Amino acid sequence: MSGGRLDRFPVSDAARAQADRILQHLSHELRQPLSSIESIAYYLEMVLANAGEEVLDRCAELRRLVEESSWLLDNASLSMRVGEAEVASVPAAGILERLAAQMALREERNIELVVEPGVPEVMAPSSVAAQFFDHLLKFFRCVAQCADPLRVTLRREHGSVRLAIQANVGPQPGEFRKTLDPPPCGNGVRRFMEAAGGSLSFEQGEESLKAVLLFQPGEKPA
Repeated sequence: MSGGRLDRFPVSDAARAQADRILQHLSHELRQPLSSIESIAYYLEMVLANAGEEVLDRCAELRRLVEESSWLLDNASLSMRVGEAEVASVPAAGILERLAAQMALREERNIELVVEPGVPEVMAPSSVAAQFFDHLLKFFRCVAQCADPLRVTLRREHGSVRLAIQANVGPQPGEFRKTLDPPPCGNGVRRFMEAAGGSLSFEQGEESLKAVLLFQPGEKPA
């Protein structure tokens, strides 16, 4: 102890692996009841289709909260895995195009993806990069208003590669920002960007939230 506080000690690989196993077990145990709650909410939406807008809004909110809880479990796992991943050149454009196509097909969600021609790859923790981009899109899909598209752009900006993801999220964008990047030190998303040597910032409107991620360019064009 120094200066009235505990000093930080390095975490051994064995301790990190043990913590990861515990987290995976807890995630597995929690996902089963969460999945059941989501199924019940979906069933209620169908059964109570004529019950009125307020009832349907409550069911939709319940489903969103379940999805957000599941996302937080994934976020904790990502946060632990980032430190073990090697930073290398990653084809962000290709990953985003594949994920956007899968999401649009699976959920009929309109995703407006704009990729600048010839945009380079990005430097990022390579073994968890695909998981990271999927994780980020899932968050915005979860909080976006149902009828509105996700707007995703990837382009060069002043020697960096800029990824922006925007959605209309309703009247409390600040609350969703805190979920995505809780103070004071963030979570899996911010830790990924710190490991990548990039930056994470946000832009808020009255009912919109945009995440702006700046990456160092990688070695190859997209």
